[in-house]
Amino acid sequence: MNKHIKTLFFTLLIICFGSRVQASSESTFYLITCEPGDEIYSLFGHSALRYEDKQNNLDIVFNYGLFNFDTPNFLWKFVLGETDYLLGYSEYERFTNAYSKNGRAVYQDTLRLTKKEKDILFKNLRINLKRENRIYRYNYLRNNCSTKLEEQVSKAVGKIKWKHEGASTYTFRDLLDQYMNYYSWDAVGIYLALGAPCDEVATWKETLFLPEYLQSGFIHAKRSSEKTIVLGNTQVVVKKNTSHQSGKSNPIYIFILLLGVTILLFVLKNKYHTAVSIGLKIFWLTNALAGIILCFLCFISVHPLTGYNMNILVFCPINLVLIFLKTKGSKYIHFKMRVLKLYMFSLIIFTITTLVFGIQKIHTVIYIVTAAYALLAYLEYRINKI
Repeated sequence: MNKHIKTLFFTLLIICFGSRVQASSESTFYLITCEPGDEIYSLFGHSALRYEDKQNNLDIVFNYGLFNFDTPNFLWKFVLGETDYLLGYSEYERFTNAYSKNGRAVYQDTLRLTKKEKDILFKNLRINLKRENRIYRYNYLRNNCSTKLEEQVSKAVGKIKWKHEGASTYTFRDLLDQYMNYYSWDAVGIYLALGAPCDEVATWKETLFLPEYLQSGFIHAKRSSEKTIVLGNTQVVVKKNTSHQSGKSNPIYIFILLLGVTILLFVLKNKYHTAVSIGLKIFWLTNALAGIILCFLCFISVHPLTGYNMNILVFCPINLVLIFLKTKGSKYIHFKMRVLKLYMFSLIIFTITTLVFGIQKIHTVIYIVTAAYALLAYLEYRINKI
C-alpha cells in the first residue's frame, strides 16, 4: 500500500503541479499493446504508453482509451458518431492487473528516445492531461487510442520512416476481419452497419488505427538517422490466460431457422391465415426498424465507413407500409402492391450488385436474410393480389 501511495503522490505532484519537471535521465517510455478481448469494445485490442521513472519511483500508464458513460446524452452521441474520449493515467500495476483478470495478454516495446525526445513527449502528455485538453472527439479509424500515440511519438521524434508506404494490401474490412470470428454476432452486426467505403484499400499509415499494426509499425520504423524507434525485443508483461475464452453461438444457424420459418408461413398461408398475417407483420416491422437504423448510420451519423450501404436495399424503412396498410378491399391496396414490387426489385438489385459485381462485401447471414425476405415479399404479394 505504501508503494501505491508514494506512486500516486509523485504522479499528482509531477502531472498536476510540476509543469517544469522534465523526464529524468533514468526514465523510459514503453509502447503498451493489449491483446484483443471477447467483448465488442475490446475486439481490436488497445494501445497505451508506459512511463517508468526509477529515479522518482514513478510508473504510470497514459491511456487515450477512456470515456465517461455519465456524459449527457452519451448513447445518442455514440450512435451519432460524436463520442468524446479522454486521456487518463493510472498506475502501471493496476493497469496490467485489470488485463490479467480478463486473461488478456499485454506486451511492451521499449522506445529508443533521446533525453530531449523524452522531455518533449512527457511534456506533451502532461499538457494533454489538463482538464481543458484531455477530451478529444473519437473516431475509430483516425483518432483513437492508437493513432493518438502515433501522433504524440511523431511529435517528439520528428519524421518517422515507416517500413511500408502508400497503399496496403488490405481493405478496411479485411483489417477488421482479422480480429473477428466471421461466424459471430459481432461480425454480422459490423458487416451490416459498414457500407461500401469499408471495402476501399487502406494505406499503410491508416492501418495504424489497430493496436497490433501500430506495434508492428513502430518495431520496423526508423528515424532519419536510420536508427530503429524500438529498442530490443518485445516483452510479455501479462501472459494470455486461455481459460477466459468463451464460446458464442453461431448466428448462421439462427438465420437458417428463420428461413425455415418463412417457408413454413408460405406453406400454412391458406390454413392459418391470421397467424401468417401476424407473422408477416412481425417480420416487416423488424425489417423496417433495422432499415431505419441503417439509414440513420448512412445519412446522418458521422461514423466513418457507414455510408453507401447496400444493406439498405434489404432492410427498408418503407416496409412499414406493409404493416399498416390493409389487404384486399382497401383503397390503398394498389400502393401496397407497388411497394412490394419495388422491394422485390431492390432485392434483385442488391443480389446482382454485391454477389455478381462485388460492389460491397456482404456477410453470408445477410444473403440468407435476403432469401427469407424474398419469400416473404412473394407471400405478401400472393395474399394481396387482386
